[in-house]
Order: sequence, then C-alpha cells, then structure tokens
Amino acid sequence: MIRGAAATVAVLLLAAGSAGAAESWRAVADPGAGYSISVPMAWQVVPRSTPELNALIARLRKEKRAQLANQYAQIAATRRVTSTVYRFQAFAWPAPKGPVVPDVTVKTDPLTAGTTQAALPFIARQVAEALAASATATAAAPVRRTLPAGPAFLVTGTTRVTKVLRSRYAVYLLIHGRRLYSISFRGPKTAVEGQIIRSVRFG
Repeated sequence: MIRGAAATVAVLLLAAGSAGAAESWRAVADPGAGYSISVPMAWQVVPRSTPELNALIARLRKEKRAQLANQYAQIAATRRVTSTVYRFQAFAWPAPKGPVVPDVTVKTDPLTAGTTQAALPFIARQVAEALAASATATAAAPVRRTLPAGPAFLVTGTTRVTKVLRSRYAVYLLIHGRRLYSISFRGPKTAVEGQIIRSVRFG
C-alpha cells in the first residue's frame, strides 16, 4: 500500500531541524508534488538544494547574523547525518522564547496503484504505531480531521530533540492522487500552526 511511509514519517519527525490574521503570509507552490502551503512572511524557508543551503549559511555568517546562520547550520548538520531533504521546510523567526524553534515540514511518499482515501485510517495507525515503537518518540491514537485540502488524520506525541530535550509534534496525513502527504509541526501548539495546515491546497 505504501512504500515505507510509516517509517519515513518517524524519521521525518526525529530529523527535522530545530501571527495573527493581520500578519503577512506567503504562499509557496510545489508543482512537482502538486500542492501549495502558506507560512508567515517572517518564517524562514529552508532551501531544498544543499549547496544553496550552505551558501546561505556562509552569507549569513558574513553578514554577522550568527543566530540565524546557526539555526540553518543545525538543519544542514541533520541533513548530512540523515540524508533527509523535505519537499518543504520552514521555521519561525525570530525564534520565540523556548528551547524548540517551531517548524513545519512537508514530505510525500508514493502510494501503490489502487490505494484510495479509504486506506488513510489504516496508514495513520501504521504511522502512529511506528512512532510509538520508537525509543525516542511517543504517539497518541490518530484523530480524524477535516481540512480545506480534504480528509486527514492527525497523530500527535512527543519526540526527543536532544539527549535531554523533548518536543511536542503533530503530523497531519492526507492522500491526494497516488501520494501520501505528511505535514509535520514541532514546538508548542499555536494558532499559526492551525493557519498553516488550513492553507494547504492541492492542484
């Protein structure tokens, strides 16, 4: 049904780098994956290209923007270790108070021919079970949600960020066409998170 998507989502959550209505937002379209998503204008979008990411880090350091450069450098370091590059990744900036910088990632996994929306509850249970079985994460039972982009399931829990730090996470699972979309958040739950997930559109 899915090609290792449950395990992939578990890796996604463990590997991710560390507002109101009047705030300016920007939409980012990904024609190759058939979706778009919006984030606050102040959020920093992570380049998918590793050379572009490294160049951005070097430029920020040259501009003496050390904190932002270090945040991107953490993401680059995680990418080197896990070889995980998301379809989309962005994080809140300036970083709010707290040990975890809120972020959002989008990942897609191919579905086998014939897989329909009816399979989504089963896939969500697979994802939750994979996360719960991990030594570094917890997971609650999936909860059905209805979003503008379509029916979804939400899996929440905690994941270990460092040896001593844990973070809340939320992963929304949707099916469109022959893809499973995993849209994941880390950090405290905020109104911005709800706005971001409601901004997702297909087509």
